[in-house]
Amino acid sequence: MGKLRFSGLVGATALAIVCAISPASAQNAPSPASAEALLAARDLVGLVSGSMLSDIATRMTAQVWPPVESALRTQNPKIDLVTLAELRAEFTRQIVAGVSDAMQDAPAIYARYFTVQEMRDLGAFYRTPIGGKTLQVMPQVMTDVNALILPRMQGLQERVNLAFLNILQKRGLYGK
Repeated sequence: MGKLRFSGLVGATALAIVCAISPASAQNAPSPASAEALLAARDLVGLVSGSMLSDIATRMTAQVWPPVESALRTQNPKIDLVTLAELRAEFTRQIVAGVSDAMQDAPAIYARYFTVQEMRDLGAFYRTPIGGKTLQVMPQVMTDVNALILPRMQGLQERVNLAFLNILQKRGLYGK
């Protein structure tokens, strides 16, 4: 097995790891849901995504915008602050639109994993004070958790790479 093929294997492994820890991993095709299940799911998605869309867009923009702005400044040294502000606003608007569009398919996913009663129970929970707080702080909690995970992914990829290399060498399938 050549180095390129081994690197591809490691890259695919890293991608699989990222997909496995991503909360929105869509591995199974949605099964048809009843009208009642989809109605309960739409209600739940409305509760869950309502205020979070704006928060998600704001957080994504805060994380992604600095390198975008840097690239814009490099490509257009005369770009002014007003233009940058307009571009950032449009960037955020596009994120909100994209997430909103993606959320249109979310009820079928909720209906796949939860019964009608479970979705109603979740909706009732989210309407309580602690449920409302959960909806408010969960985006920040997930941002903080992702901030812990992402820097460790390179080290994880390197450890997986070394472990695979050792096993493949031990079995005479790589190197020597």
